[in-house]
Amino acid sequence: MNSLLQNLDPVLQLLVVMSCFSILPFVFTCMTSFMRYAIVFSFLKQAMGTQ
Repeated sequence: MNSLLQNLDPVLQLLVVMSCFSILPFVFTCMTSFMRYAIVFSFLKQAMGTQ
């Protein structure tokens, strides 16, 4: 993929890199909130003594 980015126009390179950097925090936030729910529900399941 690196060679693909090197063959692009510098303006398009900047556009691709900036779009990746803007999407990355959104994905990270979604993953951490999902993990938070998974951890809380596992604690709740264990506290209730269910499978």
